[in-house]
Formats: sequence, C-alpha cells, structure tokens
Amino acid sequence: MVADQTLVKLILQAYAPAMNLTLGDQKRLQGELFEVQKRPEAWGLVIPFLQHPDPNVQFFGAHTIQVKITRDWHVLQPSVKLMCHSKPP
Repeated sequence: MVADQTLVKLILQAYAPAMNLTLGDQKRLQGELFEVQKRPEAWGLVIPFLQHPDPNVQFFGAHTIQVKITRDWHVLQPSVKLMCHSKPP
C-alpha cells in the first residue's frame, strides 16, 4: 500500500480547491484514491486519517470506513466484528 503521507498528498491534491485541477486530473486522482479504498489495508487508514488536521483528509477517512463496512464487512473475522460492536472501556 502507498505510504500514508503519499495518500494524504493525493487527497489534498484531489480535493483542495486551490489546486485548480483539470477535470481529467481530478478524475485520475479520485480513481487512485478509490482503488486504495478497495484494498484490505484500507481499514488501517481510517483512524490516522480521522485524526489528521485537514478536513479533506478527515472526510476521506470517514468515507473510507463507510466504504469498507459496506463492501467488506463480510470478510472480517467474527472476533473483529465483536470488537467493533463493543463499548470502549
């Protein structure tokens, strides 16, 4: 998986209004980011992205967990699912 900092740069490039990207460049960057969300390792990006100071990165982290739950919840081990349903100590 691409390093977290590289993904943060991609997110900032794709969603920062000051970047003035062409439609083609924006679609390409979004496509790269959506491909990352499909990978099993994307589960591990959620918390670091939610804790990032940039709201675009935070949003992408929130969107990633929504995508992972919708598409990949069925592949998680039952013990992991149980931890997700448990209340924090």
